[in-house]
Amino acid sequence: MVQYVLHTTEVEYMVRLQEEAMKRTWTIIGVADVASSFKWYQSLFGQAETVPGHDDFGQIVDSDGTVLLCLHE
Repeated sequence: MVQYVLHTTEVEYMVRLQEEAMKRTWTIIGVADVASSFKWYQSLFGQAETVPGHDDFGQIVDSDGTVLLCLHE
């Protein structure tokens, strides 16, 4: 097992990176029908068709895990 020892400057640098990390907001759209809206937005973004995680809420997620859009009834 390899163990790494971080020097104070390295720790300070890592903390500063975390503090400066980009923050993301999630756009939430209210819709009457989550399932059909989910399907429409997936086609708009050129994604393969899947079903939302819940009957009243779904997240359109990019291939890298970035949330592109949330749909809520």
